[in-house]
Amino acid sequence: MKRTIGNFENLIEIHGMRFLVLGLNVGQYLDLISKNFMSKPDYFYKTIAMANIIDWEGVFLFDEFESDENGEIVSLVPRYDEDDMPVYLDFCEDNIGELHDSILSKIGKEIYHTYSTLSKLEIEKYQAFARWMYYSSSDETIAKNDIKTFDCEQCIKDGHRSSRKCGLTELSVNMIKKKIEDEGEKIPEDEKDGALSEEDKKISLKYKLPQGRLRKSFEPVKEASEEDPDGIYRDFFMYSECPTSFIDAKTRSVAEKIYFAHKSRMPFFSGGMIDQDNRFVTICQIINSECNKIESERHKRDQQEAKKRK
Repeated sequence: MKRTIGNFENLIEIHGMRFLVLGLNVGQYLDLISKNFMSKPDYFYKTIAMANIIDWEGVFLFDEFESDENGEIVSLVPRYDEDDMPVYLDFCEDNIGELHDSILSKIGKEIYHTYSTLSKLEIEKYQAFARWMYYSSSDETIAKNDIKTFDCEQCIKDGHRSSRKCGLTELSVNMIKKKIEDEGEKIPEDEKDGALSEEDKKISLKYKLPQGRLRKSFEPVKEASEEDPDGIYRDFFMYSECPTSFIDAKTRSVAEKIYFAHKSRMPFFSGGMIDQDNRFVTICQIINSECNKIESERHKRDQQEAKKRK
């Protein structure tokens, strides 16, 4: 089984059998949705698997298996030939239909939910990325000073971590603390206190900017406690976790390219949309939509402030 780079191929392993699959493209996704195949989950997932398995290895036939109450195979016994060797199935389009329905359904389910669509958490991460990029790239004094406190090492030094819903592992935190102590600095006692710091209260809840001195795009209009008392509220967006840890490396590496394309007014894809990976098109839509929303909000605020100054 040979894997190529650039086609966004994905590996799924089931009971030792390895399947190389592709996520749905936009055309496939729209075709399935328009035909209301989702009303028949088993058929829906089976159809996806049969269309998007592109190779496999170690796939064998079996006659005996055990399934759980949901019909999924939990264990199976390979079919053996006269030499007591498992009967393996070579990959070809005609042989895909020889796979057990339960195997096909499981593959199709993973293709759809993992490699073709985004979870609610993933959507929130890409929205958070766009918001944080705008906030962190601001030349406003309040934002520039605030961003510095979100550096992990500085955050621990200042005693903010326990009040910002840090998502770093304890190992990562301890390594940073050791580095700080090795440099001869002390870890503040506030680091162990979960109370919201005075600085975060000031910025995150109802921080009022002087009229006409700074743009009001960095002035929250509601208390963070209305949604989440421990949330990070910046620039009219609630982060369920500290943005530095919440926006992970994988999300950032994908989103940065899309964000750059948006800001540079360059197309992210070549050719038409229908053949593009549905997952990446969805990510582009989320980031572009969030960026347009932010720019619209700020333009509207600037217009309102200009009217007030007249």
